[in-house]
Amino acid sequence: PLTMIGVSPMIVYLSTAQPARSLNDFVALAKKKPNAITAAHTGIGSFSHLVNELVQTRTGMKLNQVGYKGAAPALIELAGGQVHFYIATLASGAGTLRTGRITAVAVAGEKRINTLPDVPTLTELGMKDMVVNQWWGYVAPVNVQGAIITRLHRDLVAAIDSAPVRERAAELAVEVGTTSPAQLKTFVAAELSVLLLLRRADGVSDLDHAFPQRPGTPDGATIASGSSGGQGRPRMGSGEEGHDPGDRKSTRLNSSH
Repeated sequence: PLTMIGVSPMIVYLSTAQPARSLNDFVALAKKKPNAITAAHTGIGSFSHLVNELVQTRTGMKLNQVGYKGAAPALIELAGGQVHFYIATLASGAGTLRTGRITAVAVAGEKRINTLPDVPTLTELGMKDMVVNQWWGYVAPVNVQGAIITRLHRDLVAAIDSAPVRERAAELAVEVGTTSPAQLKTFVAAELSVLLLLRRADGVSDLDHAFPQRPGTPDGATIASGSSGGQGRPRMGSGEEGHDPGDRKSTRLNSSH
């Protein structure tokens, strides 16, 4: 672990090729047609797959899920009307959103975002305290020497905390926040344990094969990749869990890249 980069809420996008123009209308439509309405994700066990499962659990709708090799092809198909529902960050969806072929209907953060002020949160729409974030962090191979880790951390933090990066991040609803390597390590460990609690508490059972062993990290610093989730409201880098597996009304879910 080197440092956290930042956190961004996920956005619920709908294709304008289908008739619903709000999340509640979409849920009502999907309930009338179980497994007929399609939802995109980026592969079994991916963060978007897990979030789709959670939304189905919370709303009672049953979606026909379609896997894609990344956000870009998923958004292309969403814009084309081949799929109807997709959850991604504003950083991923902003370009397609500007075409008018998809619409943002909910923010999965704790509050509305400045760039989409008219889009309500999931909590406002009745999914009480459901917070779904994506976070980014830098990691390096395990055999990198301590002096190199120190230098990488120093240079990365300086770049991330620079005004141009912060300004661009704000435009994409990314809240920049760097950490020490130890803080990021603690955070990742806590998030992974939380995911297991979430899986049991929210009844997400279709995930036995969702977390394959990842291949070895390539040489050089890279952006961390993974997915995690949990009950309650863990704080970034704190390692505090604060999760109640019996509380189905409060879900906080985070993914990393």
